[in-house]
Amino acid sequence: TPTSKHRILSQSSVSLDLRMRCTSSSNLSRAKLRTLKMTSCIVGVFIICWTPYFSVILYHWIT
Repeated sequence: TPTSKHRILSQSSVSLDLRMRCTSSSNLSRAKLRTLKMTSCIVGVFIICWTPYFSVILYHWIT
């Protein structure tokens, strides 16, 4: 009957929608992890590059 076909299609679209939401959530957490890694890398490189300059300025300020 048409209603049973409609019900099956409706259930499969709900199932597909739930799967799409799950993968979207997974992609979002993966994007957050990538952003955290990139931010940590940028901060680390900044500290490494800034340390010699800061050390020299601190040395001249102390002496």
